Amino acid sequence: MTPQIESKRILILLLLSLVLLSWISLWVWNESPAKVFLGHNSSSFSNSIGLISGLIFILGWTLMVFAMMLPTTIPLILSFHNLINDEPNHKTLIISLIIGYVGIWSALGLAVHIIHMAIHLIASQYVITSGTTRIIVAIALALCGLYQFTNLKYQCLIKCRSPFSFILARWHGNSSIKQALSLGYKHGIYCIGCCWTLMMLMFLTGSTNLVLMMIIGGIMAVEKNSYWGLSIKNPLGCLLLFTAAAVVVWPLVIQNQ
Repeated sequence: MTPQIESKRILILLLLSLVLLSWISLWVWNESPAKVFLGHNSSSFSNSIGLISGLIFILGWTLMVFAMMLPTTIPLILSFHNLINDEPNHKTLIISLIIGYVGIWSALGLAVHIIHMAIHLIASQYVITSGTTRIIVAIALALCGLYQFTNLKYQCLIKCRSPFSFILARWHGNSSIKQALSLGYKHGIYCIGCCWTLMMLMFLTGSTNLVLMMIIGGIMAVEKNSYWGLSIKNPLGCLLLFTAAAVVVWPLVIQNQ
């Protein structure tokens, strides 16, 4: 076995261990009294100090990124490893790539938390009925569904599905940590453009269901890395639009029975 193959196997083992540790951490959190802080619709956030609630939210969000998104970007990490494995600081470069990728997702989580708190503050000034909540959720789901059909979604998905081409177009051959960070966060931006709709499903439902997280993570992995990933883009959009309609219509059907 060549040193490069051995190094690649160790990297894969470390990445899978990190993903597994993230899932275990989410499971432990989900089974603990602190479970209320993992659900994004929890009123516990509104009763906490802003900084503390923000840190808790980002911690939970980052754990979900490691558990759900890191597996989808393993092809990028392995392609980068193959390219820079002979560099003396290749381990630092790979870590920098991962930090850049996770960092941009964490920044999105911070933005989501701020927007969520602002909406919660505004909504607290009004009486929000369950019907109004359903309409808001339905609109959000419909927008997510329509996004699946946009050219932006397609272009971001193409970038995510071509990790080696993405690296070659942006890596200039010098073993710069800054360049590795840049490569990570730029790929993360395209990944956000590709997958934000599915991540928002977790936020909209405030779900702490690990099975649902695994299903969504699996869908994103298939969409980004499988041979027929492009073919599920539009059906997924249709499913989101159908769900949006069901959120509004189904309660009315039940009410009229």
